[in-house]
Amino acid sequence: MAVLPDEAKFMSEVSFAVQLINSSKQLKKCTQESALKAVVNVAQSGLTLNPIMRLAYLVPRTVRVGANYEVHACLDPSYQGLMKLVTDTGSVKSIMAQIVYEGDQIDIDYASDWKVRHKPAILL
Repeated sequence: MAVLPDEAKFMSEVSFAVQLINSSKQLKKCTQESALKAVVNVAQSGLTLNPIMRLAYLVPRTVRVGANYEVHACLDPSYQGLMKLVTDTGSVKSIMAQIVYEGDQIDIDYASDWKVRHKPAILL
């Protein structure tokens, strides 16, 4: 049996989705069914379409349906959303991200609990 999101969470996500769809020519082309499914998915996932939080996005994608093509609204979690999901479930204790540029030195010690040392090229 599917778990339904609580009504307040769902209505909040509907509000965000309507704002996003109204501000995008491409999202306006999406089927209503795909938009509804995406909103249900975001409400069930624990993420949000709230643009301030930047946890998930509605992305229009052209998909083949039989012999025709339709534009569907697809839920895409951001990297922040994926980090929230894995830390909320306890699968991961912490996550750290750094930008690595060409010329930077990276040392990963697999034997010592995955210790990572990053030396930016500017500091070398």
